[in-house]
Amino acid sequence: MTALLRLRQQLRYDPETGDIVWLVKRTKNATANVGDLAGGIDENGYRRIMFDGKKYRAHRLAFLFMGYDMPEQVDHINGNRADNRWANLRAADPNINAKNARRRANTKAALTGVSFSKQHSKWKVRINVGGVTEYLGLFDNVFDAAAARLSRQNAYAYSDRHGKAQQ
Repeated sequence: MTALLRLRQQLRYDPETGDIVWLVKRTKNATANVGDLAGGIDENGYRRIMFDGKKYRAHRLAFLFMGYDMPEQVDHINGNRADNRWANLRAADPNINAKNARRRANTKAALTGVSFSKQHSKWKVRINVGGVTEYLGLFDNVFDAAAARLSRQNAYAYSDRHGKAQQ
């Protein structure tokens, strides 16, 4: 029996809610019952499910349930890592995922890609596109620097939530 067939016999995915539930009680000592939500939320906010002795992120299993191969990466369009509704998931590569990423929690910059250069006493602007950093220049004030960065983000189809603070 293939792993995909075993998966479909033991779990069910609801593309409308994003829930994956158990169809069977795995063992007599298992705490999860038939109909219970599978897995739990990990330290990064993703739902992980133990299946066949291996942990899988639920958003990757959703692709299998919907008849697709697991993509290289999966992007949660709304940024909520626990929202595994099919309408919220899309196959992605690292470049697409980066364009939809929020600002890192440990950054001091108010806008991703804009920083103050003490050496030049100006605002430095850069953007990463396809793994290559593009230098956009030095600006006298933060407003012009931010405008340059936002203009380039729009040109490269970054999402509206890119670089915004974590919620």
